[in-house]
Amino acid sequence: MNDERQLIDVLQNTRHDWLNKLQLIKGNLALERPERVKEIIDEIVIEARQETQLSNLGVPKFAAKLLTFSWSQHAFTIEYDIMGAGILPEQVDGALSAWFAKLFETIDETVDKSVENHLSVTIDLTDEEQIQFLFDLRGKFADDATFEKLVHTDCSAFTKVQHETQEEWTFSFSISRTI
Repeated sequence: MNDERQLIDVLQNTRHDWLNKLQLIKGNLALERPERVKEIIDEIVIEARQETQLSNLGVPKFAAKLLTFSWSQHAFTIEYDIMGAGILPEQVDGALSAWFAKLFETIDETVDKSVENHLSVTIDLTDEEQIQFLFDLRGKFADDATFEKLVHTDCSAFTKVQHETQEEWTFSFSISRTI
């Protein structure tokens, strides 16, 4: 795909996202719910700040993976939170992006699509030696074995720990700042 076509696709998806947010504000104004409008605007500001932090992590492939997540069909929703400030080692960009792509694909394959499924990702930059990635996946799983296999797979410098219940998986991995 040429650069101009990619740029147009990015602009179309971005415009679509913003129109959805404006529709939400407009609908709540029509329903005379000013407090909800304020909440929506606050949520948009927080989301924009998180997108800025994500964009400034120094790992463009990984950032693009999260920023464009909603532009394709998935069996789950995602939110991310970045705690602290700093950048990730640029040499982990490819592996991190590939691992997240596999994670998204595996979640899509393993969750029950008839229920609401949600993934929360926290990137914790507060430690001077390690960068922590914390995951909380809530929903209903149609195939735990495939998901468990991904969580237990050793991936380069990533160390994973997992805990599962009937409707929730929490797991994490860390990356050394000095890879």
